[in-house]
Amino acid sequence: MIESSYISGTLPSSIGNLFSLILLSLPENNFTGMIPKSIGNLCKVGELDLDANSFSGIIPPSIGNMSSVTKITLSRNKLEGSIPSTIGACKRLLLLSLDGNNLRGSIPKELFQLSSLSVGLDLSQNNLSGVLPQEIEHLKNT
Repeated sequence: MIESSYISGTLPSSIGNLFSLILLSLPENNFTGMIPKSIGNLCKVGELDLDANSFSGIIPPSIGNMSSVTKITLSRNKLEGSIPSTIGACKRLLLLSLDGNNLRGSIPKELFQLSSLSVGLDLSQNNLSGVLPQEIEHLKNT
């Protein structure tokens, strides 16, 4: 964990080569640029916390390849685009925090099919639109 260390620059795509990594926690730094699509190679990571940086661009769809992840926190960045439906493949996900970005579009129904998503789902302070899908009934305790 490297928190509030004022590290700046971009997150290198080579981060995806750390196949044995189980925690990637870099909150409250000054990272910029896009989250590399190679993040999806981190299949053993249980917690991904990139909160309060200045990441921009889209959430890479490859994030759905993170089969062990239980917590994804990408809050308070400058992320744009839609929420990738591939997050629905993260079957162990307990907490998803995407608040405080500039995400647009509808909320993918695949999120609501995650019966594991029982700790929290925060999508506030974005520009999301549309109706909540019927699958919302699958959520527990959020």
